[in-house]
Amino acid sequence: DDRVMVDQAYSASVSNKDTAYEIEHRIIRRDTGEVRHVLEQCLHERDATDAVVQSIGMVQDITYRKRLTRELAASEAKYRRLVDNSPSVVYQFQMTPDGSFRFSFISDHVEKILGVSAEDVQRDAAAALGLVHENDQAVFYQHIRESAKNLTPYTDVFRVVVEGRILWLQATSMPEAQPDGSVLWDGFFIDVTEKVKTDTALKELAYRQTALLDAIPDIVMEVNANKVYTWANQAGHDFFGEEAIGKEASCYFVGQQDTYERVAPLFDGSKAFIYIESWQCRKDGEARLLAWSCRVLQDADGAVTGVISTARDITEAKRMEEQLRLQSLVLDQIHDSVTVTDLDGVITYVNNTAAHGLGYSRDELIGVSTEKYGEDPERGATQRQIVEETLEQGTWRGEVVNQTVDGEDIILDCRTQVVLDAQGNKIALAGIATDITERKRMEQ
Repeated sequence: DDRVMVDQAYSASVSNKDTAYEIEHRIIRRDTGEVRHVLEQCLHERDATDAVVQSIGMVQDITYRKRLTRELAASEAKYRRLVDNSPSVVYQFQMTPDGSFRFSFISDHVEKILGVSAEDVQRDAAAALGLVHENDQAVFYQHIRESAKNLTPYTDVFRVVVEGRILWLQATSMPEAQPDGSVLWDGFFIDVTEKVKTDTALKELAYRQTALLDAIPDIVMEVNANKVYTWANQAGHDFFGEEAIGKEASCYFVGQQDTYERVAPLFDGSKAFIYIESWQCRKDGEARLLAWSCRVLQDADGAVTGVISTARDITEAKRMEEQLRLQSLVLDQIHDSVTVTDLDGVITYVNNTAAHGLGYSRDELIGVSTEKYGEDPERGATQRQIVEETLEQGTWRGEVVNQTVDGEDIILDCRTQVVLDAQGNKIALAGIATDITERKRMEQ
């Protein structure tokens, strides 16, 4: 296939009176039939009339060189495609001994990010470097010089201003000292504006959430799947101490508890809220009763990662509740009738003696006026009189006639007084009445 081309080259060199020619072509080895690439070079000797007397030639096998050339071209084309299609900008950046900068290479993608062509940047580095935000320039150049001095990798995130818009770039490169005293970096940079915005938004959200959780007076604690505390809000740290993080929740249990058994469904994936009351050891060593509300935590795949719980110290509330329960038992078991009303005489509490003595249930009396008790103005005070005089004088004592649900009269020796709050404000009326019906009958 190459024979005609070789003949033409030889003939042309003869007719053009050239002294030499060279040409690359293929030959076929006679012994193996293998095709080889050769460089044929020929020198002509001519007489006084320029006629070719003889030609001296040399043939050099360049098969290996041709293969390397093809492979290099293919590799370079592949590299070029990678660079051209990469979202990053690939560059070769140089700092000369006098401290000036130049780009010996920068990929075409620079125009999509910075709005300047690769040719302009290679012609003048300021076309790109001049876009660095004025507030970032000092640190930007400081990091470059530190990388050059120590020959350490250069990594930086900085802002550039492109047509009035602020972009964030992340650059990474590796320096190499050159024989002429300059430093050459091979690297790339990418536009990370959206990532920075997202990271900033997440940090702001995390800050707001942390501030919100720390402002909550309730304790908030998080355990992992092994029931080890991994996070607490400020109230949690104040109660358990900073050292609680990394410890198993049971380290703070007071006495034997079934807490783990009761929350076990959450660690099995239940999405229910579970309420428990548990005695816990406060950091000062005092046992306190906490009311917990617990819920499971799961990752995006639904796997259980732990449980988050809120807790409130109900120790004092429980003690008060027990005290009120005891007081209620006492009031229900005494033989005198006890009634508590608001300032208008509407019943808010009665003990068993008062309700049963009149033949009513407690529910029938709570929320109604004491006028339901009945009255006989000729033999005792009226209900309205009792309320008004108690409010005016602070206390009252006298006889009153009530009627049972069956209409039977009951004569009571009644003592009432105003109930004051801690600030001295009137908040209720309380009355204690003793049944003197039989005594009155005997006196008659």
